[in-house]
Amino acid sequence: MTEASTRDRHLVRSALGIVEQGMAVFPLRPCSKLPALGRGWQDRATRDPDLVRHWWRAAPFNIGVRTGGDSSVLVVDLDAPDRIGLPHGRQVLAEIAREADASIPRDTRTVNTPSGGQHLYFRLPDGVDLRNTAGMLGTHIDTRGTGGYVVGPGSIIQGRRYRVVCAAEPQPLPDWLLDRLRPRAQGRTPNLPMLQPSSAYVAAAVRGEAERVAHAPVGTRNDVLFRAAARLGRFVAAGQLPEADVRSALGAAAAGHVGVSGFDATEVERTIGSALRRATVAGVRSGPHRGRPNSLTR
Repeated sequence: MTEASTRDRHLVRSALGIVEQGMAVFPLRPCSKLPALGRGWQDRATRDPDLVRHWWRAAPFNIGVRTGGDSSVLVVDLDAPDRIGLPHGRQVLAEIAREADASIPRDTRTVNTPSGGQHLYFRLPDGVDLRNTAGMLGTHIDTRGTGGYVVGPGSIIQGRRYRVVCAAEPQPLPDWLLDRLRPRAQGRTPNLPMLQPSSAYVAAAVRGEAERVAHAPVGTRNDVLFRAAARLGRFVAAGQLPEADVRSALGAAAAGHVGVSGFDATEVERTIGSALRRATVAGVRSGPHRGRPNSLTR
């Protein structure tokens, strides 16, 4: 048997195995992540074994697994970092689990990706519809739900295969993940202290930066807070916003993070202060500002 025929048989067997677990599949272009069916892939994804055999006789397609919808699965995509020093998505997810006094399930369907990542498959509760997310849970974590898909095991990218490392059926989505992924749990608008900004534009900027801080995922909070304070610091340097108001607004926005994964009030104050000092120095060097600061209009 030739290498090509062995590859083709492996792909069709893999696609049929996914269908047997109740998930809908569709062909991706050979050695690619792109749908081979064009824009109609969502409606044409199937759990019909005969159609799967028909499709994969035509070409060595990679396998697309439709998430959400009829498949009733949510896939948590844990990416490997692209440079040394950054956390793997699994590390970030483990930290989120610890915050909930839980752990990542080891008995759910798990697929290793060619880039060093992992796909964790979970069964959605009846009547629950979760959409795709990118980075909402944390750094290097995406999720694929209704309207999405993942590359299925058996598929080949750049000569390397997606491999099942836990062949169990998808387990129910843990409550600690469900709570974070429900639309109402994507972050709350912070209750801001009473402010007296110089204009509606400045007020909107404060609200926007505060919401970014309040919703910042674990692993990004300090960076998001610093950037928010630096942006608002431009208004302080221009005399359009009192420094105390920036500290109050961002402090209130960051309050929900205090006590989570070692994030404390001292770090919040230090980060805001550092960013404001930098913005003040930059403002002195560049002279008086007119109109809206450039960093907020990009």
